[in-house]
Formats: sequence, C-alpha cells, structure tokens
Amino acid sequence: LLKAVIEELDEQIFKSPERNRDWKSVHKEDEKEILTPFGIVRYQRRYYRHKQTNEYRYLVDEKMGVRPHTRVDANLKARFVLKPKVS
Repeated sequence: LLKAVIEELDEQIFKSPERNRDWKSVHKEDEKEILTPFGIVRYQRRYYRHKQTNEYRYLVDEKMGVRPHTRVDANLKARFVLKPKVS
C-alpha cells in the first residue's frame, strides 16, 4: 500500500504544471528501497534536473522527507534508539 501511495505522489508531481515550470524529468523508474516499521518498501520514482541551476533531485523523496542515501526510515531508527534495554 505504501509503495502505491508513493508512486501515485510521484505521478502527481510529474503531472504538476508548477513542477514542469522549473524541473525536467531525466530518469524514470529509478528504484529506492527503504526499511520501515512495516518492512522493506521498494518503490520507483523519477529523477529531475532543475532547468536553471542544473541541480538534480528525486522530488518525491524530498516531498516525503527522505534524504539521499537513506536506507532506514527515521521513525524506525527512533524506535531502536528509544527502546529501553532489557536485562
């Protein structure tokens, strides 16, 4: 379900006139894998280049707060850090 939601968000970004004004899609179907509290989620997303600055970004990752090279969801990391040790 999470995969479908992320890929739908990516599609909405792609179709957005606001996005089209500044960003050009350069790759389609780049795969991302991230470990979440629900297990591993694999999804495909587009890679964009800014038309003025030539900067490259995965806009759907940015929208979701996923930083480059992230492999483990921040919420899952927090669960491990905050979990009390059992003696």
